[in-house]
Amino acid sequence: RDATAKAVFSTMFSPSVMLLIGGFSIASALSKHGIAKRIATAILGRAGSNPSVVLFVVMAITTFSSMFISNVAAPVLVFTLVQPILRALGVDDPLAKSIVLGVAYAANIGGLTSTISSPQNIISLNVFDETSKVTLGPWLMASMPVALLCLGATFGVLRLFYRSNTPVPAVLVIKPTGPSDGLTLKQWLCVAVSVASIALFVFSSLIEKQVGPLGALAVIPLVAYFGLNLLGKDDFNGFMWNVVMIAMGGSAVGAVAKVSTLLKVIGQLIEENVVKRLGLSFYLTLCLFSVLMLVVSTFMSHSVSSAVLAPLLYTL
Repeated sequence: RDATAKAVFSTMFSPSVMLLIGGFSIASALSKHGIAKRIATAILGRAGSNPSVVLFVVMAITTFSSMFISNVAAPVLVFTLVQPILRALGVDDPLAKSIVLGVAYAANIGGLTSTISSPQNIISLNVFDETSKVTLGPWLMASMPVALLCLGATFGVLRLFYRSNTPVPAVLVIKPTGPSDGLTLKQWLCVAVSVASIALFVFSSLIEKQVGPLGALAVIPLVAYFGLNLLGKDDFNGFMWNVVMIAMGGSAVGAVAKVSTLLKVIGQLIEENVVKRLGLSFYLTLCLFSVLMLVVSTFMSHSVSSAVLAPLLYTL
């Protein structure tokens, strides 16, 4: 029992969970010092008044923001930018409805793009941690084409069902940040630490022998932000610890099921009664369990669904 408890608790605070906390620190710093808002404002301010362009730009900003400040914080940021537009258009305007839905859908799309953008990605990394080293670079290469296709398809569906040719009023177009509004020293430090941290995440496989697993690199932004006083105690308390606990719980569930051989038994039952009996190929099996995950996560949290199903599916 003592050995099992130690194994479970050591799994709960794995390098992948540390990566999640490091991602929260990047998101908190970019939001606190207004870096994400400045970038988003500068882009949205040049979108003009064409409804299609404005909608696509809003969705693109949300998707990109979700990659690095999490798909939970990104919609909050974007909604603060588009609130003047939504108020002027009114709740019954098709463009206003499409913008609201577009932000929600784009945040979900952005959540699949990087290893630090969503809790279920961290849970998946935890499952692969022992045998496969999945880093941010390969993850981006695999996810970006899918995300771009999803973004384009979602944009097309929203424009189809919420037709609006009314120009966005000129007074609502957000003015881009001018050259006179320069960054402060703390903002420059925040940008430098964030860019350096993300670069280390991308190229972590090249320096793994020198610095250790990806989770060890997540300590760098934490030390830099708090050491340079870019983040404080209140910011640390504001991290989404509930999400961290879900990720830890998923790791614990996977560890217990593995130690008890429950995963192996369930995996064999599924393989014998579903895969082999039906004679499914790899791709058909992938489609089957993708639909299963889609249905389950529709009615319960996608993070909880991943925590339960990811370790099970990995045994196959």
